[in-house]
Amino acid sequence: MQILVDLMRRVGQMELCAARREVEAIIPRLGLDAATRDYVREHVGSASLAEILKILNWLNALLEQKPNQPMFIPVQGPADQEDRVILFQPAQVSYFFLGSAVEGRLIHIKSEPGVQFQRHRVYARAVTGIVYRTSFRSLKRLQERLGPRFLSIHQSLVVNLQALKDVMRRASRVGVQVGNEIEYLPVSRRKLAALESRILT
Repeated sequence: MQILVDLMRRVGQMELCAARREVEAIIPRLGLDAATRDYVREHVGSASLAEILKILNWLNALLEQKPNQPMFIPVQGPADQEDRVILFQPAQVSYFFLGSAVEGRLIHIKSEPGVQFQRHRVYARAVTGIVYRTSFRSLKRLQERLGPRFLSIHQSLVVNLQALKDVMRRASRVGVQVGNEIEYLPVSRRKLAALESRILT
């Protein structure tokens, strides 16, 4: 969307307060659902200029995808807001993982001070890079709800196919968009054929 592209070009040269005001001003013009509007307002209010740029990039990608059927995934707020439930659209999540994936060093994510990943709990890695806890107790149940837009690539990882950027077939890894970077996730050997059939045929 051009209005976002124009703001992304200018935000790096703006004062922080001015950038926050600009984002707040364009939110009503983007046709966002209520959950996404609240999400953007909440995070922009305390974001740095670099973080604001990441949010704008994510918004632009989200609007280009234009999901046909809005469907929300409840996630728990940050550690200091644990009584708050945030509603995500699937396109806002790069991948889901079990806490055991961090414990087993399949993925490398730093937890917030005083917060530890629980082995059997399901977490969401947002496209902005932020990690949230979900209310789901198994990835299988979550994937059943999400449908074909998400694919299991490991017993502890479910990836958003729209977030995929590349596939390293010999190394059995996939790159997914997280913020302005590509994060590489392992693909188990028995899941590789299913992945290739979904994206390479």
